[in-house]
Amino acid sequence: MTDYSHGEIEELLGAYSLDAVEPDEREAIEAHLAECPRCRAEVADLRAVAALLANNDDEAPEGVWDRIAAAIEDVPPPMRLDVRRHPARGYVAGALAVAAAVAILVLGWQVHDLRDQNDGIEKQLAAANDTRSALSEANVAMLDPSSRLARLTGSNGQHALAVVAENGQGYLLASDLPALDSGIYELWGQDARGSLVALGSMEQPGIARFTAGDDVTKLLMTVEPVFAEQPTTQPIMQGAVV
Repeated sequence: MTDYSHGEIEELLGAYSLDAVEPDEREAIEAHLAECPRCRAEVADLRAVAALLANNDDEAPEGVWDRIAAAIEDVPPPMRLDVRRHPARGYVAGALAVAAAVAILVLGWQVHDLRDQNDGIEKQLAAANDTRSALSEANVAMLDPSSRLARLTGSNGQHALAVVAENGQGYLLASDLPALDSGIYELWGQDARGSLVALGSMEQPGIARFTAGDDVTKLLMTVEPVFAEQPTTQPIMQGAVV
């Protein structure tokens, strides 16, 4: 088995999360993941982004995954963030940018494919276009060194990612949460004094936009019967904004 450095493994994680690595690379990556919780967390985050594509029930067109693999190989240097300059988020954001770009590529195909469907076409196209737009905006925010990043985790294995741009525009990527039979997922911002403010909500897993002030140092998520001004349940996951 070929020996790879930690840095070399990190550069391959984006491709690994999309099953776009060679067998010897996969063997080396999986051996590394068994011993590196940081890289395991990064793979989980990458797959959370990729999971946004799983809601589409149709098979991808022939050759799409070849184009994805080629796109990963062609990622220019600016998309690989300097970890030394941005230690709090560099190792996640660079690879997430690749995953988000890949998601945009495939969602573009989905929008094109939806034009051939007749049932609820306008609603489906609007939803697909909005998701693609939000992913594109989140991708830009993650590449911006002035943005802040939060990884939300829960005691039952729930996790999500959020990025907040310098202007306060935020994006929550929470595609692996279970679908709700009733109620909503509500996102909260907490300041250094512990005060909470409602930032937004989502009815089902996916990506959502929100706005957060500079004073928000922590994000929390609860499940609420309806949109609430203050939480009525305990948080299912939370994470610091850094």
